[in-house]
Amino acid sequence: MDRVGDWTIEQVEWLDEQTELYLASIQDGDLSFFSTVCKQFLSLWPVRETLWPSKPEYQHLTKPELRCVYRGEDLLKSRIRAFFEDRHPQAGAGVLAAHIGVWSNDQREWLKARVSLYLTARRNDELHIF
Repeated sequence: MDRVGDWTIEQVEWLDEQTELYLASIQDGDLSFFSTVCKQFLSLWPVRETLWPSKPEYQHLTKPELRCVYRGEDLLKSRIRAFFEDRHPQAGAGVLAAHIGVWSNDQREWLKARVSLYLTARRNDELHIF
């Protein structure tokens, strides 16, 4: 299988085909682009099949295997976002990045209220539902 960095050629071609939608979503302020594209990408190239190609679909994965799948999906989602953002940088993106981490008091209270939910999900290996 021919590769371009971490991607196969087929994946790069598919991602490139989504460029017009990406640029239109930026212009229209459509925030659903990445969730839609990631969902489509993962249906075309499921992480489970990549990690365990010979394991039948009907066979359940163990908790550690599921954790690997969820982590792999999260990694792919951030790499898909980086794929588009690196190729088509937007004016002002640096300004947004400079303000990430500056929380309002309301945001801090909201986060504090959810810490126990997060810790419970993490302890039960259920971060995918958090």
